[in-house]
Amino acid sequence: MDTYIPTPILKQIGNYGGSLTVPTEVWFENLDPHMESSDGYAAWGPGIAYSRLMKFKTEKNMSLPSLATECDLCSEWKMTSPNEFLFQIREDISWNSSDGQEFHRVTAKDIEYSLQRQGHENSPNSHIIHMIHEIEAISDDELRIQLVWPDSDFFAALANGKTKIVPEYTINLSQTNLTSYEPVTSGAWSLSNYDPMGVVRMSSRSGIEEPPYLDSIQFNFVPDSDARLAGYRVNLLDLINLSTTNTNSKNLQARLQNPVPGSGLEIAFNTTHPPLDSKDTRRRIMASIDPSSIINEAWNGEGFFSFGFPWATPAWSPNPELWQQYFLDPAVSTSKIEDQNLSLTITVGDFNSRYKTSVELISEQITKSGLNPTINYVNRRTYANLWQTGDFEVLAGPTFPQSTPNGYLLPVLHSNGQWNTTKHKDAVLDSLLEKQATEYDIATRTEIIQIINNHLLEHAYRFMPITNIERWTWPDRVINFYPNFSSSEYSHWGQVWQEP
Repeated sequence: MDTYIPTPILKQIGNYGGSLTVPTEVWFENLDPHMESSDGYAAWGPGIAYSRLMKFKTEKNMSLPSLATECDLCSEWKMTSPNEFLFQIREDISWNSSDGQEFHRVTAKDIEYSLQRQGHENSPNSHIIHMIHEIEAISDDELRIQLVWPDSDFFAALANGKTKIVPEYTINLSQTNLTSYEPVTSGAWSLSNYDPMGVVRMSSRSGIEEPPYLDSIQFNFVPDSDARLAGYRVNLLDLINLSTTNTNSKNLQARLQNPVPGSGLEIAFNTTHPPLDSKDTRRRIMASIDPSSIINEAWNGEGFFSFGFPWATPAWSPNPELWQQYFLDPAVSTSKIEDQNLSLTITVGDFNSRYKTSVELISEQITKSGLNPTINYVNRRTYANLWQTGDFEVLAGPTFPQSTPNGYLLPVLHSNGQWNTTKHKDAVLDSLLEKQATEYDIATRTEIIQIINNHLLEHAYRFMPITNIERWTWPDRVINFYPNFSSSEYSHWGQVWQEP
């Protein structure tokens, strides 16, 4: 039986007070946390007022990305079997409304109701907790959760910023027009102002054990990158993602480089389409590609190599000494095969100039190895359709976003996966994928993931020569800001303060 009991945290003493104004690039349409699926709502807006059963750790010197979790509404948990868990619920967390009115404490019944509500088929966030079979509030203080099957992403699903806990008496899902209702929440923030045109102001909740250091935080919807940069330069905004601004931001020094596995440029081969049904041919194409030149020339050096799935820890990174052996290898790329003038069609999504430049570089590199590629640009809708159907020879572009590893590993890489659009059949890989999917020990799971990385290199089904690194910066007056943006995490907003 595994048991988790959190270590008491001694918070750093800071200067209370002040306010931050930060931009968000995505807005939302609903104030109901189980009916709104945007990151803008969950972690950059009203959603930060809600508690969760678990949350992702965020602290100084943390290596990112990280899906390491800790209790939020629970005080401890234990695993009674690989598919059943008992959670002890804290007794010191109460509900409150935006007008400051206090309500009863959060109970296990509230959490049971919330998870059942989120799991309803009408909720756009139901897929996050798909592994949950049954939830039972044994008492006000104890919650039992039974899974459909053991799932190593279970805690990441509970900590997801969209898995929010609401009071048991919340309005039914059938009433989805909730943009005017008054939220009742249990987190460290209260909604003090909401302008549907693009402004949300959150105030620190007083009278709780660990209130935020700030008095308030304001989220402004600023979809234009030039406007975000201008607002930051004149001190109207206190945070900016340099990776989504224009070239005028190059002289700003990044304080955080955040790897984002699962985002970037993916290359996928249709393994049923001759001559790509040959592993040797796929390996030959890989050996002609230079990921480093793509990263440097098309993505301003902001990227790294990966296989498209989210990481629980940086230890899941493919070993550079190993993966580099499979690329830019003339001995393999110019090796003899039956068709020396092999024609290939590379279908690429017309998203932005970085994708276009990347594929042009890849085409040049493949051509030098004696192959004959043709680039076929398609619009975003067509690309998304081809990605799901597998109707391509070689596909280049973004993969679909996922917040947990198994959300990609099983549906995309498993032979029987719903989105196995490379159409490979690989019993060895399937066994590895199934084994890691039920392994709760992170060290053991990491060992399996590294074997999977090596297997994917050897068989060349799909890979990401360029994976995004987000570059963030903020002014010197913003203190103690150590964000973890994984899966819409937002607890870092409560730890930061601003010097006068």
